Amino acid sequence: MITFKTHKIVLGTLVFGLTVPTAFAYATFRTFALNLITILNSAAVFIMGLALVFFIIGVVRFMLSAGNEQGRSQGKQLIIWGTVVLFVMVSVWGIVGIINNTFFG
Repeated sequence: MITFKTHKIVLGTLVFGLTVPTAFAYATFRTFALNLITILNSAAVFIMGLALVFFIIGVVRFMLSAGNEQGRSQGKQLIIWGTVVLFVMVSVWGIVGIINNTFFG
């Protein structure tokens, strides 16, 4: 026969059995998410640096090839793509920051 004391033991075991793995999973997910955010931030900074370098190369190429239409065209393309990549990466960096502040304070 199951007594009141047995119910307490069963209930305590269930509560302990359900909360400890959940807390461990939360800590593991939190660690994983924070590591992923760190990697994304580092990648965004690296890609923004590359985009800035390409933008500057495009400006220099555009200015140095004043009489050469092909060189000016290549310079324009580098300037445009450098600007687009900078915009996208700053946007991604901002979104990652918003997610980080929203979920992980």
